[in-house]
Amino acid sequence: MTGPRIWALLAPVWSLACVATAVAASEPVPDGPAGFERIGKCPAKFLEGVLPDGEGGLWMLDVEAGRILHAAAGQDCVERAKLDGMPSGEKYAPDGTITIVGRSGVHSFDPRSGRIVRMSVKYRGKEITGLNDLAYDREGGFYFTAPGNSDAFTPTGRVFYRSAQGRVSLVASGVAYPDGIAVSPDGNAVAVAEFGKNRVVSVPAVHATNALKFPVVLAYLGGGYGPDGMTYAADGRLFIANFGGGGMEILEPRHGLRTVTLPPEAGNLATNIAVENGAIVMIETEKGEIWRVGLPQPLSVSQ
Repeated sequence: MTGPRIWALLAPVWSLACVATAVAASEPVPDGPAGFERIGKCPAKFLEGVLPDGEGGLWMLDVEAGRILHAAAGQDCVERAKLDGMPSGEKYAPDGTITIVGRSGVHSFDPRSGRIVRMSVKYRGKEITGLNDLAYDREGGFYFTAPGNSDAFTPTGRVFYRSAQGRVSLVASGVAYPDGIAVSPDGNAVAVAEFGKNRVVSVPAVHATNALKFPVVLAYLGGGYGPDGMTYAADGRLFIANFGGGGMEILEPRHGLRTVTLPPEAGNLATNIAVENGAIVMIETEKGEIWRVGLPQPLSVSQ
């Protein structure tokens, strides 16, 4: 396979999907990560959903075993709770609880008490299941992907938005396994990892004030099985876990797609990614490891 490539898009796509003023056009692109550090082990049947806890630790999910895991700073994972239904994505809600999505739907987890409450996500009177990942916006609602049984040849996956008031609306349909999802720093666009077609697409946000009115392809990945978890940094860079590609792709405003590969001793199945203390934290499920990737230009989180 050839290296990853980005398909050229009209200039307005970048200005709408990213904060254009955050990275000057004349600024040189960092030429590589400053270093790799394996910061923990997290044995799991399938590791997903990395989420910094604000105190140097990380929350993660064991999808197949239905476990909510936590790794304190410098420590390996321990089980904190159990949740049936193959939990695979998690984000902090505005009230400090953690919203978790999975095959059985949506749940709210209180990291302080350990209490788990089911959240309703009905569309046209029917509860939505078969979920994968989510991303909150500034209004307190969240987008979530619902791949169901879709795949490369069965593009029946959907993307929804649940408002802060609990109303659910359809954002996109006909998607070949929508996986990771992230809201752009300016809130105008939503990036969706279309795993079945090994590409990242962008759709207009529900509350967009300055965006294209139609979906566009942001990038095709040239290696790996497909894009998994994603996150935006505040400077507009989109970080994409490349499942089967041994690392991540960085989609940079006005500069394109760049590959960062984990060291040879790491596994090949990166599933999720987060910004923590100015660096990238990546989880890899083949060996159940947590990696920190230092970059020359420190990051701040977008969401």
